[in-house]
Amino acid sequence: MSGQAFLTLRHFLEICGLLPVCCARRIVTRDQQIKGNAMSITGVCHCGAVTYEFRHTPRRTTSCNCSMCRRLAALWIYAPIPQITVTGPTRSYAHGEKSLAFHTCAVCGCTTHWENLKMDGDNPYMAVNLRLADPAVIASVPVRHFDGADTWEFLD
Repeated sequence: MSGQAFLTLRHFLEICGLLPVCCARRIVTRDQQIKGNAMSITGVCHCGAVTYEFRHTPRRTTSCNCSMCRRLAALWIYAPIPQITVTGPTRSYAHGEKSLAFHTCAVCGCTTHWENLKMDGDNPYMAVNLRLADPAVIASVPVRHFDGADTWEFLD
């Protein structure tokens, strides 16, 4: 990001179209009924030691090409922290300006989520790795490609 200023998480989420979330379209999976509530997505690491519950309706998932995300091959979905529950033993890793901590299962090493270490605003967000969810759920969420390596803009 030579010459580029780092964006706050809130600004990143605005760029992603994730704020406001009240306009998010509903995604229906084969096991879900819409009853006016946000959908619930569950994910689990390879060994089953870490799980997450994502109680929000994602409009899209983000594939980022920054130095970390391109190595993880994660698909990130975002929500306010109270709408995500992660259980199980994880290890965290923070690099650079240490604004995000990436978490992996302490047993099998699957990347489960990231947390914001520099809270921004009244409604802090976090992200979970959609690749840990059921393949039908993954296929139902559109992917946006984000250039986190250089321009901090979407490529599509």
